[in-house]
Amino acid sequence: PRRITVVSSDVLFALIGVQHGDDLDHQATFVSDNLPADAPRGSTHGLSVTVRNDGLDTWTPGAFLLGFHFSPTPIPPRSLPIGPDGYPHRFSIPHDVAPGETVTVIGDLPIPGESGAYHVQLDLVEEGVTWFEIRNSLPWATALEVR
Repeated sequence: PRRITVVSSDVLFALIGVQHGDDLDHQATFVSDNLPADAPRGSTHGLSVTVRNDGLDTWTPGAFLLGFHFSPTPIPPRSLPIGPDGYPHRFSIPHDVAPGETVTVIGDLPIPGESGAYHVQLDLVEEGVTWFEIRNSLPWATALEVR
């Protein structure tokens, strides 16, 4: 006789992904942020971003960081910024985050010094290992008007 286990749709799709070669580490969902729609150029914004650990790895402070990238042009999907300006602002998570838990990252985010419309992309990184986007976790994207 076959044994059947009922699982949630999230678990089902994760298992299908593993069957097709996906990695269950380095997965996150951005839950909320307090990024403004506009900000004065050269200012600093008190940042608060909440992220849920949807992978099987435990995130540890110092090793896992939240990165921010500002760009005046759209950032293509699945395209990490390259060069010295790629994710120049990084914030460490404040404590261990086990699978299924959420964490709120707090810090002071410097706003670009040039006025204009910016695309903002956030992604998590395990420093020296991988960006989450490379492992098929969706980065967070929003817009910011710098005045």
